Amino acid sequence: MLPANIFAGGDAIINESLGLTADEQRVLTGKQPAEYVNLTAKQKSEFDFNRLIGISEADALRLTKITSNR
Repeated sequence: MLPANIFAGGDAIINESLGLTADEQRVLTGKQPAEYVNLTAKQKSEFDFNRLIGISEADALRLTKITSNR
């Protein structure tokens, strides 16, 4: 059985050779930030919407936390 992404190993090597940090590599692969797992279902939905409309990851997290306190 083939792995889900047969290019993942090569991509990781290229990213490391370019000097990308682990966080930059995470963004390139489309993975969620570490804080995402601590969000409730409603907060995840708000975060996903904020990202969908083009708000940066950091700002989307801030907005999600601000709006959830109301």
